[in-house]
This record gives sequence, structure tokens and C-alpha cells, in this order.
Amino acid sequence: MARRIFLLIYLMRVPILTLLVLGLLLPYALDSSMLHGLADLDMVSHQVVVVAFAAFLLLSAAVSCAFVVLLYGSDRADAERKPSCGAPSGQNKGSRKLPKWWIVLLLYVAAGLLFVRFLVRLEQIMLSGHLESANLPSQFWTQAAVGTFVASVFILLIFLLDLTLSEPRNYPAIEVFALPIAYVLGETSWFSHVLTFLNNLRPLKFLRLEKFFGRRDFFSLLLLRGLGPGYGTFDEEGNPIELHPGFRFAAFLAILCFGTYLLAGNGVFHGLALDLPFRAPRPYDAVLLQVLLLMILGCWALAAFSFFFDRFRVPVLIPIGVILFLTSQFGPSDYAFHTIARSPQSTLATSDQLLERSGDHVILVAAEGGGIQSAAWSSEVLCGLRKELGPQFDQSVLAISGVSGGSVGAMFYLRCRESTPGDMQAAQAARNSSLEAIAWGLAHPDLRRAILPIHALLWPGADRGWALERALRKNAQFSPMDRPLAATGTQPNWPVVLFSATEARTGDPIVFTNSDFPRSNPSPSNQHVLRGFHRVYGGRDVFLESAVRMSASFPYVSPAARADWPWNAEHLVDGGYFDNSGLYALTNWMTDAIRHLPSSNGGANPGTVHKSVLILTIAAFPDLGWQDPQDTPHKWPYQLSAPVSSLLHVRSEGQLVHERSDSFNLLGLLSLHGYQATALTIHYSPAPEDPNNTGPLHCPQDPPLTWHLTEVEKTCIDEEWKRLKPMVLSQINAFFQEVPITPTKAPVGTTSQRLQKGLYLQKILR
Repeated sequence: MARRIFLLIYLMRVPILTLLVLGLLLPYALDSSMLHGLADLDMVSHQVVVVAFAAFLLLSAAVSCAFVVLLYGSDRADAERKPSCGAPSGQNKGSRKLPKWWIVLLLYVAAGLLFVRFLVRLEQIMLSGHLESANLPSQFWTQAAVGTFVASVFILLIFLLDLTLSEPRNYPAIEVFALPIAYVLGETSWFSHVLTFLNNLRPLKFLRLEKFFGRRDFFSLLLLRGLGPGYGTFDEEGNPIELHPGFRFAAFLAILCFGTYLLAGNGVFHGLALDLPFRAPRPYDAVLLQVLLLMILGCWALAAFSFFFDRFRVPVLIPIGVILFLTSQFGPSDYAFHTIARSPQSTLATSDQLLERSGDHVILVAAEGGGIQSAAWSSEVLCGLRKELGPQFDQSVLAISGVSGGSVGAMFYLRCRESTPGDMQAAQAARNSSLEAIAWGLAHPDLRRAILPIHALLWPGADRGWALERALRKNAQFSPMDRPLAATGTQPNWPVVLFSATEARTGDPIVFTNSDFPRSNPSPSNQHVLRGFHRVYGGRDVFLESAVRMSASFPYVSPAARADWPWNAEHLVDGGYFDNSGLYALTNWMTDAIRHLPSSNGGANPGTVHKSVLILTIAAFPDLGWQDPQDTPHKWPYQLSAPVSSLLHVRSEGQLVHERSDSFNLLGLLSLHGYQATALTIHYSPAPEDPNNTGPLHCPQDPPLTWHLTEVEKTCIDEEWKRLKPMVLSQINAFFQEVPITPTKAPVGTTSQRLQKGLYLQKILR
């Protein structure tokens, strides 16, 4: 008995784990700053309905797979190709011993509780992300009930369809899958007589189609002969007789799930391919829907593989690994971003030419990375300064260096510059979610790319990185839409842009820019330096959104991609791997400019320099700082997570140390060459959440890193900019009013002053 219990639990591991992921792991993951945007559903477009529908389908798929194991698992694990040791085939209760009614009821109750817990946690996360949440609970549960009801109706229709196509002696086994209440009530239920009546209709026999669609048709028997015990019954000689009835219900349900998957992805590619603005959210745009659909497909696939291979005591991951290895070796499964031929007439200005033509007051901007939070904060600050200061600000911005989300923010600031003064629509567009497009790319073209890398089954060039690129382009709405980076005629009013990425193979930084920088390839003795895309790939160019996308290739969210020409192009990843502040590329650009200025002659020439330079660093995440040791002793498992945790902190918090150092280095470089330089750092630093605060706004201290902002997070950005704006404007106005003079004393160091929370001023000491 004990062996049978543990055997069944082991055979049911896939559906059990699926239910635990739905009810425990997924709600826990949605609490994190990385993934909580998945739960921000649109109530107007009834996204809760489709999410509840998909979650109920996932529950039904897992429970159906569990019941397949309960009914046929022992035969699959131990039986031979001989008649099963069950009740005679003529008995009303079927040809085998059915599970106890309390087991059926227990499994459904446990699955139902996990389903309800998922919905409860989803509602709580949505409440925390909406400003107006008074009516949200009633709307949420109404839509969730509708989605659950619709899914239940579909399950009932599948049950009735399977019932009418089955033989009368098999219908009690089918009840286990879809209607446990009818099974529990048994012969005492009036509904059982209705089911018997439907089962006796035998439409296949009436239509003379039993030999084509029954469990004894040629194809079914051939399939059963290959699959073996556990899938059907055999005679004394080992010849197949018929498929088990439960597999037909599971097949119908799997077809419904797969059809939902195809329906949810239909039309999204064409919507992304068009340059028109995004339409209002639709039900199937919900990111969480794509996640649930992937879980449904994974449940069916893993359950089918495990049921088949467990008979041979082969771990299911081995055949799946073999299949994925084979698909990775054949077919078009690499990722590439689109390039265009560069016009022979396009001539980019050098850094020294641009610096020499600039005015007396020069602003250099460094926008650090961090997903949509960085994009929204950077565009809010830059477009807000343009609105308040007018043309003087735009004319003074000489160069913008962006990394990851900072590059996205810089792109939308360029869109602001092409709008009327005071227009903040581009900054608002920078907050639009791109997570739906990325989720579609992951769930549809990327999944097909991994499983069936066949050109006929793929959308040419479509993947989750392409989807992000298209979402940025559609949100920005430039006119004209095509903006080649090297075609200076289409962007005459743009400053220098420096979008940094990282080469995956070498770890070297590479920059996409609209200036001639770096102006030469490195020497063989100095290989690991900053490279320029136009220099490495001569004759090729990219559109603005492609350059921004490659700078913002967040790990795993966007793929490592290579240029589609030449064939040996390097794969590029997020620029934040190398430098997350943007100051490295900016410092190199200024160094190149100063070194080649005729007045500098390779060194400082104070008598000819009369420029004031302001380095504006935009940081999108709170600077929590370090106060006292706050760690605690850990058990030995901590040693397993410590290396990964350290790497993540070095990539994020650790880069703040490099940012301050690079800022001081750039200040020192400018000062040594006779420039009057200061640096201003603008940190997004909202007030910590107050549990006793009864107000409507609670700003989190860990903004999201992905590509979705909730209503609360968008409002927090507005409120934080309102708080910092007066002091920022005061500092920049003071910068514009100062008369550029050539310093007469050599710099001896740097100093940093905190003007207020989130605002820091760095100066040179002389």
C-alpha cells in the first residue's frame, strides 16, 4: 500500500507542482519589484476575466493530469501488455477500479483552495498599484467569477462531448475528470441518469463514424501499440483493444488550451508591425495571461513526457534536454537586430567639432539604467527642464549618454525636443508599458524558435527583443518614424547621443552614436577599449529604436542579439553589464574632444577656454546609503546564494561607487583643461512608506526594473519631480547666470554637497 501511494505521488509530481506554482510560488513572485507589474491588470478591458479563465484552465489541466495518473498510473508503471485486473468489462462502473470518492473530492478541494489563493493575492497586488481602489474589489471578483464561470462552461461542454462519444460502460471514469460531484453522488443522483442518457446517444454510431473516431479505430490502435500499457487495454496475446476513455477528455481539454494560446497570440504581430499608436488595452494583452498560457503548455508537455518515460525509469528532463539540444543545432534559432545600409553622403561630426561649436554654457547628461523606472524618470526630468527653461536648456545640452532604461528615457527626450514648448506627452509616453509586447514575444515566436526552429512557423525577425523595439517605436511616434542614427539630416536639432551596450563574447563596451566617435579602431596592442558601432560595422547603420533596444537588453527579458550583417557580428547585451551610469562613454567622448581641439594641442590651454560645463547625472533609484553593519549570522545554505546575491548587488548598488568616481574623474578632466565644471546628481528618492499614513499614495523604495509601471509608481515619479524641481531649477539657472572664466589655480580635489534629499552637487576644489 505504501509503495502504491508513493508511486502515485511520484507519478503525479508534474500536476502537483503545477498547482503549487499557481497557488504558492506565483503569488509570492508577483510580490517582488521585478514581477509585480504582471499583476497590474486593466479592469476596463476585462483582463481579469481572461486571467481567471486561463488560471481555471491551468487548474483543470493539472487536475486532469492527476486523475490520469490515479486511473492509469499503476498500469503504466508496472503492468504488461495483458488484460487489466479490474472489474469485468460489462459492469456499469467501468472496466477498472475507480479512485475513492474522497480522493477525488480532496484533490478538487485542494486545487480550488490554491486557485482562490491565487486570485486573492492578485487582488491585493492590484489594490496596492491603483490610486482609486474603492470599487476595485467588487469589480475584480465580479470579473473573476465571470472568467471562472466561462471556463467551467467550456469544461462542461468538453465533458458532454466526450460523454456522447464514449461507450456507456466508460462514462463513470470520465466523471472523475470533469464532474466529481456527479461521480461522488453516484447512482443516487438524478444527474447521473441524465449522464447515462447522454452517454447512450452514441452519435458516432448513428453517423457511422465509430471506426474513424472511436477508441478502436485503426489510428487509435496503432497509437496504443506504440505507447504501450497505461494508455489502453490489451488482450491475452498483447494486442491492443482500445484506448482508455480518460485520454480522450485530456486530449479535448489540451486542444482547448492550445486554441486559447493561439487565440491570445493572434493579431499581436500585425499590431506591432504597424506604426500606428497602440490601441486601448484588450483582454488578451494581459501579461499574466501569457504567463499562465506558458504554464498550461508546460503542464501538458511535462505531464505527457513523464507519464510515458516513467515506465522506463528515465528522468523526464533527459528526453526534453535531448530534444532542445537537437532543435538548438538545426534551424534559425539565433537572435539578430535589423541594420540598414548607411548612406555614403552621411558624414558625422567629430567630438571636437561639436564641442568647439557649442555655446559658453554646456550641459552633459548621463542617464543611468534601470528598466522603465529609469526611462520614465530620465524623460520626466529632461522634458520637465525643457518645459521650465525653454530653448536655453535644449541649446545647451551637448551630449546625452544613456545606458539601458536611461537610453530609453533619452529617446523620449529627443521626441520632446520635436514637440511644442511645454509639451510633456513624450515623457508620458515613456511610461507606457512594453511588458505586454515582450511577454507575447517570449510566449509565441521565442517558444516556437526553441521547439520548432522552422522558417515557415516563425514570423521573420520577430522575437521578444524585436517586440520591445517595436513597442518603443510605437510609443514614441516620431514623424517621420524612420530615424537612422547616422542620417544627420533627419535630426538636425538632436544633441550627441551615446547609447552604450556590451559585447557578450569579449565584455567590451560598444556605443551607438550620431557622432564620429571613436574616430578610429583601437591598435592591436590596446584591444579592450570602447568601440563604436559605425566604426566596427562600416557601411551599416541602425534606426534609433534599434540602438536604444540594444542598450536596454535587460538580462533574459531581452535576448542577446547580433547585427543581421555581417555574418560574424558580435552578440550585444545590456550596457549596464559594463557601466550602468553612462559616465564612462561620456568621459571618453569628452576626452576625445579635448584631445583633438586645436586650442588644446594635447594639453591644457587656459587662455583659450571660456566654457562652463554642467554634468547632469540622472539616477532613477533611491540611494539608501550605508549606515551601520546590519547583517546577521546565517546557516550554511547561505553559502549557496551569497555569490549570486553579491553579483547582483555589484551590478546595481556597487555601480554607485563607480558612478561617483567617474563623475569626479570627468570633473577633474574638464578642470585640468581649463573648463569651469560642476556636477549635479538628481536621484529619485521618494519618502519611505509609512504604515500609519492614511493617504492614498505609498511610494515603494524598490521601483520596478522591468517595463511596466503601476498608477501609483507613475504618480510617485510626478510627485518626486515636483519636490526636486525648485532646487534643480535654482541650480541650473545659477549655472546659466555665471560668467565663464578660465580658472587660474590648479585643481586640488573634489567636494560633494547634499543640497536636499536626492540632490547632490559636486565641485572642484582649487
